[in-house]
Order: sequence, then structure tokens, then C-alpha cells
Amino acid sequence: MMGYGYHMMGIWSGTMIIPILLIAAVMYVIIKQEEKSYVKVCRVSDNSLNILKERFARGEITEDEFYRIRNTLNNGL
Repeated sequence: MMGYGYHMMGIWSGTMIIPILLIAAVMYVIIKQEEKSYVKVCRVSDNSLNILKERFARGEITEDEFYRIRNTLNNGL
């Protein structure tokens, strides 16, 4: 009787490993995709702020325009 119980335990643990690994793999891929899309958004906003700083440094926009546009960019995030 004892041998039968241990044998059944081995079957259950072996059959549950594959679905658990598949679920973990799917979750990993979803999380990585979300991180990639988040990073892209951050890079775009950082780039726009850098462009704004460059325009201000070159004198293309006034200080008031700089702060107004910067606040608009920060509120959009």
C-alpha cells in the first residue's frame, strides 16, 4: 500500500510540472513585452525633453515657452 501512494505522488508531480512551466513561460513573455513598450514610451518623452532643452539653449524659445511646454510634456506622462 505504501508503494502505491508514493507512485501516485510521482505521477502527479511529473504531470503538473509541464503546465506550470508553460504558464510561467507565457507570463514571462507577456511581462517582457510590457517592459519593451514601457521603455519605448520613456525614450520618446526623454527625447522630446532633450529637444526642448536644446531649443531653449539655442534661443529658439523663451523661458516662459520652455516652462509651459515642459509642464505640458510632464503632465502628458
